[in-house]
Amino acid sequence: MPHVHRGRTRLERDSLAAAFLASHSALYWARLKSSTCPRVAIKMKRIDLNCDMGELPDAIADGTQEALMRSVTSVNIACGGHAGDEGTMKTTIEQALRAGVAIGAHPGYADRANFGRLELKLSPSEIAASVFEQVRALAAVAEGCGARIGHVKPHGALYNQAVRNRELTEAIADGVGRWRRDVVLVGLAGSLMLEVFKSAGFAVAAEAFADRRYEPDGTLRSRKFDDALIRNPEEAAWQALGIAEQGAVIASDGSEVAVDAQTLCIHGETPGAPEIAANRGADAARSWRYASRAPARVRVGLAAVSAVAVKPPVITTFPSTAHVQPEIRVAV
Repeated sequence: MPHVHRGRTRLERDSLAAAFLASHSALYWARLKSSTCPRVAIKMKRIDLNCDMGELPDAIADGTQEALMRSVTSVNIACGGHAGDEGTMKTTIEQALRAGVAIGAHPGYADRANFGRLELKLSPSEIAASVFEQVRALAAVAEGCGARIGHVKPHGALYNQAVRNRELTEAIADGVGRWRRDVVLVGLAGSLMLEVFKSAGFAVAAEAFADRRYEPDGTLRSRKFDDALIRNPEEAAWQALGIAEQGAVIASDGSEVAVDAQTLCIHGETPGAPEIAANRGADAARSWRYASRAPARVRVGLAAVSAVAVKPPVITTFPSTAHVQPEIRVAV
């Protein structure tokens, strides 16, 4: 049975990817175009699209999760802490292998009642031990499926605390390091997470969020605020566009914040545009096929992309993964 706080309809879960592909509102984009925020100076950018998965048993069972995988390039799989068990890990890994996406671990606080979103007062040694056990559990399942874990992204409160807490971030790195060090650690773009992970000897990937509100200091707005989650699919689509093309987001107070990211998170549980999915009778996979025939500026849904959005396979943004991914080329 799905948790109440995540109890959204299949159409709502399916439709975020569809909305990303079909949005036409230019308000957010026009605002960024006219802003004075410093830009990320790039001519052509490849950006990884990641999604947290293996968290919703109903989405796994009804095909929603696998359909969404066709619109991303890497997945972060819940590995027994805030969600997930051996069965959901195995199914999600098998789906990821079929989709050809990079596979990563998504450890969080072992607090299923609150989906790992409440801050827990654990010692660094307890956090390191928990992270180690979770990534090791996923790695064991992956090995049985003939797959390899290439990156690790903390979940929920563990992630958000690590943005500001050096000792906690070091504990996460310690926990992963007890298992392996030749993986990429994912952290919030512009945060100390990346600095600490690098100092611990890991490759890193700076992450931004399409469907989360930002604070003026570049951190994510707490979920205790009603507007922390961007529920309007057009606004989420254009925030993604701003990150990919302009390297900037509009914060909760209306200010503009520079964001230099290599991977962009799309939450599969975020409410999208159910009317799009209902009217088209389409899931994310059909939306993807529709987008491949659409004008270049809505293709891939992430940003204004070059005329051929998905090129022959290239290595994913995550440098240590062996998986081959589509190249998403963003014209700037």
